[in-house]
This record gives sequence, C-alpha cells and structure tokens, in this order.
Amino acid sequence: MFRVLRCYLALWIIATTFAVETMAQSPPRKLAFLVGVSRYQKEGLRNLRYAEDDIRELALELRKLGFKTYGVLGAKAT
Repeated sequence: MFRVLRCYLALWIIATTFAVETMAQSPPRKLAFLVGVSRYQKEGLRNLRYAEDDIRELALELRKLGFKTYGVLGAKAT
C-alpha cells in the first residue's frame, strides 16, 4: 500500500516539475474578458450611457497591445 502511494507521489512530483518548467518557458498569454452593460433589468440601478461603447474601444486598444479579447455586451451580459 505504501509503495503504491510513494509511486503516485513520485509521479506527481515529476509531473508538476515538468509542468512548471514548461509554463516558465512559454510566454504569458494576454487575454481579456470584457463585459459592457448599459441597461440594467434590476430596479434601482441607473442605466449607464456609454458602457458598451467604452468596452468596444477598450477591446480595440487591448488588441493593439497583443491581447486576445472576449466580451459580452448588453442583454447577453445579464
């Protein structure tokens, strides 16, 4: 029983060592997830005038810096 546990532990240590080494060698990924909501469904929350436009412009600027952008706007975000 302990022999099996030691084998699993050794395999886990080796696997995590290689995973960390591989992560250290690869460049960081630049990802951005953007959410823009102008109109809220909930009572008492004020609508925002330019939230969706701001997110579109921010996405453009982030793409210029090498980011891959994902986003949801409007009703899809609520």
